Parts: sequence; structure tokens; C-alpha cells
Amino acid sequence: MLDAFDCAISAWSSAKPNDVQSVFGLFDRCERIADSSTNITVYNVAESDPYDFRLEARRHNVDMRAKWTRLGEYADATYVQSSLVPFYLDARESAAPAMDTVRTRIQDVFAVYDRLLLPCGGNKKRAEFLLSFTKTRLVIPLSPRFQPLSGEDSTVLSLLAQGHSRNAIAAHLRLSMRTIDAIFDRLSERFGAATEAQLIAMAIAQEIVREA
Repeated sequence: MLDAFDCAISAWSSAKPNDVQSVFGLFDRCERIADSSTNITVYNVAESDPYDFRLEARRHNVDMRAKWTRLGEYADATYVQSSLVPFYLDARESAAPAMDTVRTRIQDVFAVYDRLLLPCGGNKKRAEFLLSFTKTRLVIPLSPRFQPLSGEDSTVLSLLAQGHSRNAIAAHLRLSMRTIDAIFDRLSERFGAATEAQLIAMAIAQEIVREA
């Protein structure tokens, strides 16, 4: 998926970490691989309850939205339940690296990131530690004050998301370009978007419109 992930998997395969010292040795080695968009975290996953999984070490270049030491303490319980717990449990039972791309809401942002989990230590049936890598692709703030759009605003935003130009939208809706530009400016202000692309991305993230 990513060069940094490939390097981490190669280092993990060579080191075969099976105790605390070798796990943290691998963590230190991987710190030198990761770039500024990559977070690395060591989790102790020995407890039966995943909400008791503990953060043992981290190297976070990207804000993780909260400070915590135990998974159950993370501020966004919905995110933990839907995007972390199932994947961590599966990875703990696996003897192989696990990768996926996560698209999720985390508190007041919509985030897209690649994730790699490397099981370490424990026995062949269950890992004791997970070495986690996340590489951020996209972070979009979500407006907590969003109100339903008017019919005209909603139609214009949907057509923008479908890839239509403002000129084409004006012709389709039989509106002047001045009116279309005014609607766009109103939508941009409401969403806090600086560009048309950001406006569309924020609307898709909040499930107000769908991608073409």
C-alpha cells in the first residue's frame, strides 16, 4: 500500500518481535522510517476487554484528537467501537500484518487514513502487542452548527458534487451566473470552505450529498 508500510513489514518479518524488548526495538527502528504524515503507536492488547487495551508508546506527527492511555478513555466512543475495536481484535488473533483504509468521523472531523497493524509477542494464537501505523490522507472539519439546506442550495451543491460546472448548473436551472455565484458563496460561508473542492468534500463527508 505504502513504501513506509512495506519497510515496516520487512523490519517486522526480520525482527520477529516476541517480547517487550524486541517490540520496543522494532518501534524505535520504525520511527526512523516514518514520515511527517505517519503516526506509530504500540498497544498492549493482552487484556480480554478491548476497551482495556493500553497505549504503551507513541510517535504522533498528526493530532489524534485526544489524550488517553486506555482505549476506553478515548473521547469518541462511536469511533472506537466502529473503527478501532473490531480491527484490533482481528489483528490480535492474526499472525500476519493487516492493512486497510479507514474513512470515518472522529469527533468533529472527517478523516481518511491508511492503517497497518503488526501483531507482536504473545503466542501463535494471540498477540500481546500491536504495532500500529496510520498515514493520514485527508482531514476535513465538520460543522457542528449545520442546518438543512434550502431546496435551491441543495440542488446546486448536488450538481457541483456530480462534477457539473457553475455555467452548466446555471443553464440547467435557468438561473443567472450571478445567482449561482451567490449560492456558492453562501454555501462556502456556511460550511467554512475556502475552495469549491473543499466545499464538495465537506458536503460528502457530512453525507449531505453523494459523489458522482
